[in-house]
Amino acid sequence: MPGVERMMLDRIGDEVARATSLVRYAPNSNFPAHVHGGGEEFFVLEGEFDDEHQTDPAGSYVRNPIDTGHTPRVGDQGCVLFVKLHQFDKEDDTPVVIDTHTAEWPLQLAPGFEAISGSDGKSHSIGDYAKAKVLVLCFTCNTCPVAAGYNDRFVKFTKDYKDRGVEFVAINVNNDDDNKLDKMRERAQKSGFNFDYLHDSSQESARAFGATVTPQIFVLGKDRKVVYMGKFDDSLNPSKIKHNYVRDAVDAVLAGKPVEVSETRQIGCSIAYEPGSN
Repeated sequence: MPGVERMMLDRIGDEVARATSLVRYAPNSNFPAHVHGGGEEFFVLEGEFDDEHQTDPAGSYVRNPIDTGHTPRVGDQGCVLFVKLHQFDKEDDTPVVIDTHTAEWPLQLAPGFEAISGSDGKSHSIGDYAKAKVLVLCFTCNTCPVAAGYNDRFVKFTKDYKDRGVEFVAINVNNDDDNKLDKMRERAQKSGFNFDYLHDSSQESARAFGATVTPQIFVLGKDRKVVYMGKFDDSLNPSKIKHNYVRDAVDAVLAGKPVEVSETRQIGCSIAYEPGSN
């Protein structure tokens, strides 16, 4: 079709196909009315897409269910769309239009963990910390030098915030001999841990949170939605810290204010995930 360029990313089928593609529309293009028999959803990457229903600027997400139609037109900027066709459930019949620049991005309820062993010899679940105003989860281990370099900071953080209704919990999911419970007990005693240090041999907790390295921090508000994830602060050298990301996030939650920095890129040692673990 004149005025349209397509880059096919995935296609299943022949003439009527389940397809995912990038579509570039030339500036000042107009196209005939048509119906999407299998439904259509698209995200506007560049420019502005118009039809008789609305104008969709870059950053817009649109879902047109099965058997809906429109008459597209494109203005002076042209536009580029990421498009998926014939990928709708028959019962999915609600049109959706979202401007991602202005829409509210709801925080997601954090996953939990159940009955994992602690270096204290007890079994722990996320429900044990239900009274905490803020729950800080730290995926860490015994053997990562980056994680070890933060142990004193974790201890001080726990001491500073314990009486303010904040719980700090460390979880180790590595399963080599140096990260088993007996070694964890030694580490906890040597480093003076004043927080629970748990071992999740199933690795399910770390996978559920999407943790990739040690140490990696997740700050959960009272409603147990993740308000911050990433690194503890911005320097491995304590004397050069300029931004205390976890402390700032916790202080904001306790004060009933929004968290200004909700995510940073974590730095540490890769978690030793085992093949086939969930």
